[in-house]
Amino acid sequence: MEVSLSINGIIRGIRLSDFLLKNAIVHRLVKEQYKAIQPIVYRPDVLNPSSVVVRDLIQGVLKAYGAKKNRAHYGVFEEGDGNKFFPVYFKTYYDYASVDDQQFMTLCKGAMRQLYVKAESVPFASGGYVLFADYVHGGIRFFLVAMIKETAGISISDDLEPEALIRLDLDRLHQAARINFSKYTDFFSEKDPELQSQINYLSFISSGSSGSASGYFVTALGCSRGTTSDRATKTLIQESVQYFRGHPDLKHKKNDFKRSLIEYLNEKEKSGESVRLSEVGLIVSANIPSALGDQADDIVEDLIASLNNEKNAVPVEFPLSSRELKKQTHIKLDADNWKAEFDRKLLGTDESAPVYYNQKLKNITFNKIPTSMIKIIEEEILDKLPEKK
Repeated sequence: MEVSLSINGIIRGIRLSDFLLKNAIVHRLVKEQYKAIQPIVYRPDVLNPSSVVVRDLIQGVLKAYGAKKNRAHYGVFEEGDGNKFFPVYFKTYYDYASVDDQQFMTLCKGAMRQLYVKAESVPFASGGYVLFADYVHGGIRFFLVAMIKETAGISISDDLEPEALIRLDLDRLHQAARINFSKYTDFFSEKDPELQSQINYLSFISSGSSGSASGYFVTALGCSRGTTSDRATKTLIQESVQYFRGHPDLKHKKNDFKRSLIEYLNEKEKSGESVRLSEVGLIVSANIPSALGDQADDIVEDLIASLNNEKNAVPVEFPLSSRELKKQTHIKLDADNWKAEFDRKLLGTDESAPVYYNQKLKNITFNKIPTSMIKIIEEEILDKLPEKK
């Protein structure tokens, strides 16, 4: 039985002109569930970055990264004990003016040692091939670590005889992490703690908690979820509504979708539960016209993958920002001598709207004013009337 690196159709979605592979290597973590861990199998030298198979392998991993089965969390390196090993190794690597093969291999071996230590203490953990890559995509430099598992298959030999074949499973990345050099620089250059907390230079994929079969991977690399609730809440609302607005067959459902999304977020605010992209996907699906039924799964996948990509960086799960939700659902007017705040859904250009905007006169009228407010206003008006003699 042999291992095959045959990968089909993996170039889609990645423009080769935007991709530059600087360095790559594969090592093997030998660990079967409930069995003692075995010595690491190290590759003695780096892979040839010009090799078509090597590039196809890495681009296959990148194509899977953030896809339906591989949604990403976003964050930074842990502080304290979790920051002692791989984060320190990476900082040393980052600081090099230029990187040679030996420095790249030193970083990768340091990561493998930590993976070994953490996997050894989790009986039900399993190993696999660990891919390391330093590459540039779209003008941004990244460092990637991904665990690739084997999957059984069947092929036909030259003698037309079915035979067992082991392939690398790139559809499901059980464990992976990726560091964005540009955001890493921004994070450590930002002096404002609040602004710094909104920068996530690290994304990672893990199908479990730190103590689970796969959780050892992100623990070994010192990954920690960031505190991006403001940015994630804002981006989720703006980008998903924009997606409906920009889609010719969905734009008439934009308001219905936004209403459903805000209702969902309001429920999360009341319950204190995290927002989940999988649940947002259900809201998207429910607002797709029946005429697009055959395309529904692709539309949901396209939108959720866009939200979870490196640019938008909406995590697979995150705590809701009540402050940002209010900003996105309310309009706040602040003039020199008066202020007003109201729910966006109350605004309209019809005279009967609770908050009526006259486009011709460029003024606002508040209708259906509560009795308590009317009382306050009328009392103030009476107080301003001249006293009778």
